[in-house]
Amino acid sequence: MAAMFPVDTVLIDGWADRPAPGLLPLTPGGRQRLTDVAARVDAFRELSMAGISLEEYRTTVRTPERMSHNLELATGPSH
Repeated sequence: MAAMFPVDTVLIDGWADRPAPGLLPLTPGGRQRLTDVAARVDAFRELSMAGISLEEYRTTVRTPERMSHNLELATGPSH
């Protein structure tokens, strides 16, 4: 079943509960899933960064950010 909104998705998938308007706490299962996802992200980062220095990583991240910024400036409302 496809959800229309992200909040619906976390409720339907059991990540969170809505005990009252304005409250959206994680369920115990949601907390465990978040812990599992964080561990997988950490493992992916460690594997993907093997042999890459912090400076190389920073350059890799900054370059597309700068390119995107350049394009936004060139195509902004004044152009």
